[in-house]
Amino acid sequence: MGKILLSIDDLEDSTTPEYGFLIARKCAMELEILFVEEQRELRDDEMAQLHQILERAKKEGLTATLSVVRGRPAKEIVRKAANLALVVLHHRHQVEDLGSGLLRDIQDEPDGLSPLIKDVLRQAAVPSLVTFGMRSAMRRPLIAFNGSRKSERILKAGLQLMGQRVFRRGIALYVGPESPEAREILRRARTIAREHHVDLETRLIDGDPGAVIVDQAEANGCDLIVMGAYIRGLLSRALTTSATESVLSRSLQPILLG
Repeated sequence: MGKILLSIDDLEDSTTPEYGFLIARKCAMELEILFVEEQRELRDDEMAQLHQILERAKKEGLTATLSVVRGRPAKEIVRKAANLALVVLHHRHQVEDLGSGLLRDIQDEPDGLSPLIKDVLRQAAVPSLVTFGMRSAMRRPLIAFNGSRKSERILKAGLQLMGQRVFRRGIALYVGPESPEAREILRRARTIAREHHVDLETRLIDGDPGAVIVDQAEANGCDLIVMGAYIRGLLSRALTTSATESVLSRSLQPILLG
């Protein structure tokens, strides 16, 4: 049995735990709930809220544990995730300052993305499901696939984790000009999906990758985006934004990244 790490950084966010519960239940996995204290200790009422999340998980029949640790959130998440199947965490474009310095850090970022998300995506060896506070059944994924090793890895990881259990069909999207190579890449995506008993329609559309991915997800009624994580360093981010960062800044649907 695998294990999912559910990272909690906003005690008022009720939707991110639901994603962790849903995947753990449908995929028959254990759940570890993690809260990282960075600059101050939790108050009694905040600790009580965490225990309420734990009790909700157990009431749903899940095998769940709660860990509250002191440290840097990204470092602790990456350390905990080393031997797990998936990390579930919440991306916040705007947050209240809970003493963690996260609000200041986000405001300092030119693209408004959480440095926590960027650090976890760069360093964690397992896929991450990033949520945005909206509920989704994740029954129809849009899978951005360009034939690269990274896009194939996250396609297979998503299929192995959630194929047949959470979703049975979806869309494979190649962003770029029409070509025989592009069509062959999409055929490969369909072949890989069939091996996991998932049926994928295909789309080939040229344009800005971030905009195309988000627009196609909305146009085709997709409630999950699956794509490789391409997160740039500080210098290159000052010059341009990766497709992953563009999708993270635009999407309201959950995104499975790896």
